[in-house]
Amino acid sequence: MNGRHGPEITALYHGQNAEVDPYDFMTRVDAAIQQVHNTPKAPGVVRTWMPGEQEYVMREHNRALGIPLSEETLNDLMKTAKAVGVNLSPCGSDLDG
Repeated sequence: MNGRHGPEITALYHGQNAEVDPYDFMTRVDAAIQQVHNTPKAPGVVRTWMPGEQEYVMREHNRALGIPLSEETLNDLMKTAKAVGVNLSPCGSDLDG
């Protein structure tokens, strides 16, 4: 039930011993999220984010396309790999340096 909002949204529900049906609780949370998303936005604002949503979207993006690395970071990783004897040949000719 945490779906597109990621597991972060379940942090709202702490009481394992609480007398609240988890399905009903998540239904109410989803309704509250929709209410926030449907609230009129200020000029120039495209989306109102709930806590954890931006992180979830970025995580899914990075899972699909990989984590972007700067050239400096990539060079540092390659230097370290070579220093400890990692063979970079299987990674592609552009990484052989």
